[in-house]
Amino acid sequence: MLFEQNISPYLSIDETAFSSGELYTIVTNKLAKGRKGSIVAMIKGTQAD
Repeated sequence: MLFEQNISPYLSIDETAFSSGELYTIVTNKLAKGRKGSIVAMIKGTQAD
């Protein structure tokens, strides 16, 4: 999922694991301070190179 309208110059990235072992990387807009419009992207799974 990508929400281009929520992109700002200040972003944060985090990984979280939901039940049943699903791992997601979440990119958020720091200027939204956790309110509406804070999620920029949610990517399922990870890949190490």
